[in-house]
Amino acid sequence: MKKLALYLAFITLSLNIQAQNNQQKIKELETTIQNLNARVESLTRDNEEYKKALNIKNAPNYQMYENIKLSVESVEGNENTGELIVTIKCYNNGPDKEISTNNGGTIIDYSGKNYKSAYFGVSVNDGKSYGIFYKDTPGSIKYRFKDVQNCPSRLNSIVFELLGDLNNLNKQTIKFRDVPVTWK
Repeated sequence: MKKLALYLAFITLSLNIQAQNNQQKIKELETTIQNLNARVESLTRDNEEYKKALNIKNAPNYQMYENIKLSVESVEGNENTGELIVTIKCYNNGPDKEISTNNGGTIIDYSGKNYKSAYFGVSVNDGKSYGIFYKDTPGSIKYRFKDVQNCPSRLNSIVFELLGDLNNLNKQTIKFRDVPVTWK
């Protein structure tokens, strides 16, 4: 009987020790889970900040040159010829303004390939690199690019410079990022 009582006491003691070890492991696991959850929340916040910093899609879809609001109206390409036409919509909110497109434009695809415009023109004076944008009257600037390879579905950048009239040579680089392309 003493042996049985001793055996039962030993088993009870062993079970208590195992229960305490299990409770300690549970507490350790709960602490680890809390730490991991805190880390996930921190990484989620960091990820959102990185997305804001890197997400070019959140960039404004217009640029201002003095009182002229510029936005990409269309980017259309011909799959057979590789020709791409970029149309920039212009709306002048200020007084009549003469501007020049200077040296044409550049597009950059996501593989890093650059293309210079072969032709540029201002719609109010088509075929020329300058024109007058009248107050409250929409206009456009067009750039034509030849031999665009691989028909990219998006452009990394569209870059061009604008100059003011001869009395006000205010030069500004305009850049649009992550622009979709329609191929026909």
